[in-house]
Amino acid sequence: MTTIANDPAHPGTAPAGNAKALMLTLPEIQAQAIKAARGAGRSWGMAEEAGYAAVWLAASGIDGAMLLTRHLEATDGVDWAAIAPRATPEGPIRHAAGPAMCPLAAGAYLSDSAGTGAEGREIENLAFPVLILPFLGLLSGATGREQILTWAGGTVAVCAEGPVAPGAARALAAEAGPCTVRVRPGGPSPVAARRATGLAVLHADWLRFDALARRTYVPATATSRADAGAGGSDND
Repeated sequence: MTTIANDPAHPGTAPAGNAKALMLTLPEIQAQAIKAARGAGRSWGMAEEAGYAAVWLAASGIDGAMLLTRHLEATDGVDWAAIAPRATPEGPIRHAAGPAMCPLAAGAYLSDSAGTGAEGREIENLAFPVLILPFLGLLSGATGREQILTWAGGTVAVCAEGPVAPGAARALAAEAGPCTVRVRPGGPSPVAARRATGLAVLHADWLRFDALARRTYVPATATSRADAGAGGSDND
Protein backbone atom coordinates (compact mmCIF):
# COMPACT_ATOMS: atom_id res chain seq x y z
CA MET A 1 0.00 0.00 0.00
CA THR A 2 1.50 3.33 -1.07
CA THR A 3 0.31 6.87 -0.40
CA ILE A 4 0.41 8.94 -3.57
CA ALA A 5 -0.64 12.39 -4.66
CA ASN A 6 -2.76 13.01 -7.71
CA ASP A 7 -0.43 12.48 -10.69
CA PRO A 8 -1.45 14.37 -13.84
CA ALA A 9 1.14 12.42 -15.82
CA HIS A 10 -0.79 9.23 -15.19
CA PRO A 11 -4.51 9.94 -15.65
CA GLY A 12 -6.69 7.43 -13.91
CA THR A 13 -3.93 6.45 -11.47
CA ALA A 14 -5.34 8.60 -8.69
CA PRO A 15 -8.65 10.34 -8.08
CA ALA A 16 -8.97 13.87 -9.40
CA GLY A 17 -8.13 16.78 -7.14
CA ASN A 18 -5.45 17.22 -4.53
CA ALA A 19 -6.71 14.64 -2.05
CA LYS A 20 -4.26 11.99 -0.97
CA ALA A 21 -4.85 8.51 -2.30
CA LEU A 22 -3.59 5.04 -1.51
CA MET A 23 -2.28 2.89 -4.33
CA LEU A 24 -3.57 -0.58 -3.51
CA THR A 25 -2.77 -3.92 -5.07
CA LEU A 26 -5.60 -6.23 -6.04
CA PRO A 27 -4.83 -8.70 -3.20
CA GLU A 28 -4.97 -5.82 -0.68
CA ILE A 29 -8.36 -4.75 -2.01
CA GLN A 30 -9.69 -8.31 -1.93
CA ALA A 31 -8.54 -9.02 1.62
CA GLN A 32 -9.98 -5.76 2.93
CA ALA A 33 -13.27 -6.26 1.08
CA ILE A 34 -13.75 -9.68 2.65
CA LYS A 35 -13.10 -8.28 6.12
CA ALA A 36 -15.36 -5.28 5.52
CA ALA A 37 -18.22 -7.51 4.40
CA ARG A 38 -17.76 -9.73 7.45
CA GLY A 39 -17.69 -6.63 9.64
CA ALA A 40 -21.02 -5.57 8.11
CA GLY A 41 -22.57 -8.91 9.08
CA ARG A 42 -22.30 -10.81 5.79
CA SER A 43 -21.71 -14.56 5.79
CA TRP A 44 -18.30 -15.93 4.83
CA GLY A 45 -19.66 -16.99 1.46
CA MET A 46 -21.09 -13.56 0.69
CA ALA A 47 -17.92 -11.89 2.00
CA GLU A 48 -15.90 -13.87 -0.51
CA GLU A 49 -18.30 -12.72 -3.24
CA ALA A 50 -17.70 -9.14 -2.08
CA GLY A 51 -13.94 -9.64 -2.34
CA TYR A 52 -14.25 -11.04 -5.84
CA ALA A 53 -16.49 -8.17 -6.95
CA ALA A 54 -14.21 -5.48 -5.55
CA VAL A 55 -11.14 -6.96 -7.26
CA TRP A 56 -12.87 -7.53 -10.61
CA LEU A 57 -14.01 -3.91 -10.66
CA ALA A 58 -10.64 -2.57 -9.51
CA ALA A 59 -8.90 -4.45 -12.32
CA SER A 60 -11.35 -2.69 -14.66
CA GLY A 61 -10.38 0.73 -13.29
CA ILE A 62 -13.52 1.13 -11.16
CA ASP A 63 -13.30 1.83 -7.42
CA GLY A 64 -15.22 -1.23 -6.29
CA ALA A 65 -13.93 -0.77 -2.74
CA MET A 66 -15.62 2.63 -2.39
CA LEU A 67 -18.86 1.38 -3.96
CA LEU A 68 -18.84 -1.71 -1.78
CA THR A 69 -18.29 0.43 1.31
CA ARG A 70 -21.28 2.62 0.46
CA HIS A 71 -23.46 -0.44 -0.08
CA LEU A 72 -22.35 -2.12 3.15
CA GLU A 73 -22.91 1.09 5.13
CA ALA A 74 -26.39 1.49 3.63
CA THR A 75 -27.37 -2.06 4.59
CA ASP A 76 -25.56 -2.26 7.92
CA GLY A 77 -27.79 -4.16 10.34
CA VAL A 78 -30.45 -4.91 7.71
CA ASP A 79 -31.99 -8.38 7.73
CA TRP A 80 -30.30 -10.33 4.92
CA ALA A 81 -33.57 -11.94 3.84
CA ALA A 82 -35.02 -8.50 3.13
CA ILE A 83 -32.40 -7.60 0.49
CA ALA A 84 -31.76 -11.00 -1.14
CA PRO A 85 -33.59 -12.03 -4.34
CA ARG A 86 -36.48 -14.46 -4.10
CA ALA A 87 -36.46 -17.53 -6.31
CA THR A 88 -39.32 -17.22 -8.80
CA PRO A 89 -39.84 -19.34 -11.94
CA GLU A 90 -40.62 -16.43 -14.25
CA GLY A 91 -41.16 -12.68 -14.41
CA PRO A 92 -38.89 -10.02 -12.88
CA ILE A 93 -36.47 -11.00 -10.14
CA ARG A 94 -37.69 -9.30 -6.97
CA HIS A 95 -36.95 -9.32 -3.27
CA ALA A 96 -38.89 -8.76 -0.07
CA ALA A 97 -40.35 -5.31 0.54
CA GLY A 98 -37.86 -2.97 2.17
CA PRO A 99 -34.40 -1.70 1.21
CA ALA A 100 -33.12 -2.09 -2.34
CA MET A 101 -31.88 -5.49 -3.46
CA CYS A 102 -28.28 -6.37 -2.68
CA PRO A 103 -26.28 -6.50 -5.96
CA LEU A 104 -23.92 -9.11 -4.52
CA ALA A 105 -26.80 -11.42 -3.69
CA ALA A 106 -28.45 -10.74 -7.05
CA GLY A 107 -25.18 -11.45 -8.85
CA ALA A 108 -24.65 -14.71 -6.99
CA TYR A 109 -28.22 -15.69 -7.81
CA LEU A 110 -27.63 -15.07 -11.51
CA SER A 111 -24.30 -16.89 -11.66
CA ASP A 112 -25.80 -19.87 -9.80
CA SER A 113 -28.74 -19.86 -12.24
CA ALA A 114 -26.67 -20.03 -15.43
CA GLY A 115 -28.55 -21.83 -18.18
CA THR A 116 -31.96 -21.55 -16.51
CA GLY A 117 -33.04 -18.36 -18.29
CA ALA A 118 -32.79 -16.24 -15.12
CA GLU A 119 -30.10 -14.14 -16.80
CA GLY A 120 -32.64 -12.94 -19.38
CA ARG A 121 -35.02 -11.40 -16.85
CA GLU A 122 -35.38 -7.97 -15.32
CA ILE A 123 -34.02 -7.31 -11.84
CA GLU A 124 -36.05 -4.75 -9.95
CA ASN A 125 -35.05 -2.26 -7.26
CA LEU A 126 -31.33 -3.04 -7.49
CA ALA A 127 -28.86 -1.01 -5.41
CA PHE A 128 -25.40 -0.05 -6.76
CA PRO A 129 -25.94 -1.98 -9.99
CA VAL A 130 -22.29 -1.85 -11.08
CA LEU A 131 -21.54 -4.36 -8.30
CA ILE A 132 -23.44 -7.00 -10.29
CA LEU A 133 -21.08 -6.76 -13.29
CA PRO A 134 -18.42 -9.13 -11.88
CA PHE A 135 -21.03 -11.87 -11.66
CA LEU A 136 -22.05 -11.25 -15.24
CA GLY A 137 -18.37 -11.84 -15.97
CA LEU A 138 -18.75 -15.27 -14.35
CA LEU A 139 -21.78 -15.92 -16.55
CA SER A 140 -19.81 -14.90 -19.60
CA GLY A 141 -17.00 -17.26 -18.67
CA ALA A 142 -19.45 -20.11 -18.14
CA THR A 143 -21.40 -19.56 -21.37
CA GLY A 144 -18.74 -18.17 -23.70
CA ARG A 145 -21.02 -15.24 -24.55
CA GLU A 146 -20.85 -11.63 -23.50
CA GLN A 147 -23.50 -10.52 -21.03
CA ILE A 148 -25.31 -7.25 -21.67
CA LEU A 149 -26.87 -5.19 -18.90
CA THR A 150 -29.31 -2.44 -19.81
CA TRP A 151 -30.60 0.24 -17.45
CA ALA A 152 -32.35 3.55 -17.92
CA GLY A 153 -29.03 5.32 -18.47
CA GLY A 154 -27.51 3.03 -21.07
CA THR A 155 -26.02 -0.37 -21.82
CA VAL A 156 -22.83 -2.12 -20.76
CA ALA A 157 -21.46 -5.43 -22.05
CA VAL A 158 -19.01 -7.59 -20.11
CA CYS A 159 -16.95 -10.69 -20.73
CA ALA A 160 -15.19 -12.88 -18.19
CA GLU A 161 -12.19 -10.54 -17.81
CA GLY A 162 -14.04 -7.23 -17.57
CA PRO A 163 -16.22 -4.67 -19.33
CA VAL A 164 -15.97 -4.61 -23.10
CA ALA A 165 -16.23 -0.81 -23.00
CA PRO A 166 -14.88 0.56 -19.67
CA GLY A 167 -16.56 3.93 -20.26
CA ALA A 168 -20.00 2.32 -20.16
CA ALA A 169 -19.13 0.54 -16.93
CA ARG A 170 -17.98 3.81 -15.35
CA ALA A 171 -21.30 5.39 -16.34
CA LEU A 172 -23.09 2.57 -14.52
CA ALA A 173 -20.81 3.07 -11.50
CA ALA A 174 -22.26 6.56 -11.13
CA GLU A 175 -25.72 5.03 -10.64
CA ALA A 176 -26.35 4.25 -6.97
CA GLY A 177 -29.88 3.01 -7.57
CA PRO A 178 -32.25 1.63 -6.77
CA CYS A 179 -33.05 0.93 -10.40
CA THR A 180 -34.35 -1.77 -12.70
CA VAL A 181 -31.89 -3.54 -14.97
CA ARG A 182 -32.20 -6.24 -17.60
CA VAL A 183 -29.50 -8.78 -18.30
CA ARG A 184 -29.32 -10.78 -21.52
CA PRO A 185 -26.68 -12.81 -23.35
CA GLY A 186 -25.02 -11.29 -26.39
CA GLY A 187 -22.64 -12.59 -29.03
CA PRO A 188 -19.46 -14.64 -28.58
CA SER A 189 -17.39 -13.26 -25.74
CA PRO A 190 -14.88 -10.64 -26.99
CA VAL A 191 -11.62 -9.66 -25.39
CA ALA A 192 -11.87 -7.11 -22.57
CA ALA A 193 -9.75 -4.01 -22.25
CA ARG A 194 -6.33 -4.31 -20.60
CA ARG A 195 -6.62 -5.14 -16.91
CA ALA A 196 -5.03 -3.08 -14.14
CA THR A 197 -2.94 -4.60 -11.34
CA GLY A 198 -3.99 -2.07 -8.71
CA LEU A 199 -6.10 0.99 -8.05
CA ALA A 200 -5.77 4.32 -6.29
CA VAL A 201 -8.39 4.84 -3.57
CA LEU A 202 -9.00 8.10 -1.74
CA HIS A 203 -7.62 7.95 1.79
CA ALA A 204 -10.94 9.12 3.24
CA ASP A 205 -12.77 6.31 1.45
CA TRP A 206 -10.23 3.78 2.68
CA LEU A 207 -10.80 4.88 6.29
CA ARG A 208 -14.53 4.14 5.90
CA PHE A 209 -13.70 0.77 4.36
CA ASP A 210 -11.26 0.04 7.17
CA ALA A 211 -13.81 0.99 9.85
CA LEU A 212 -16.01 -1.91 8.71
CA ALA A 213 -13.05 -4.29 8.49
CA ARG A 214 -11.95 -3.44 12.03
CA ARG A 215 -15.16 -4.88 13.41
CA THR A 216 -13.69 -8.31 12.73
CA TYR A 217 -10.69 -7.70 14.98
CA VAL A 218 -10.69 -9.28 18.42
CA PRO A 219 -10.33 -6.59 21.13
CA ALA A 220 -7.10 -6.72 23.08
CA THR A 221 -7.34 -7.98 26.64
CA ALA A 222 -4.94 -7.81 29.57
CA THR A 223 -4.08 -11.48 29.01
CA SER A 224 -3.41 -11.08 25.28
CA ARG A 225 -1.21 -8.05 25.92
CA ALA A 226 0.70 -9.91 28.63
CA ASP A 227 1.23 -12.89 26.30
CA ALA A 228 2.44 -10.75 23.38
CA GLY A 229 6.10 -10.98 22.44
CA ALA A 230 8.73 -13.28 23.87
CA GLY A 231 7.80 -15.04 27.08
CA GLY A 232 11.28 -14.65 28.51
CA SER A 233 14.78 -13.66 27.63
CA ASP A 234 15.86 -14.22 24.02
CA ASN A 235 19.47 -14.58 25.11
CA ASP A 236 20.97 -18.06 24.88
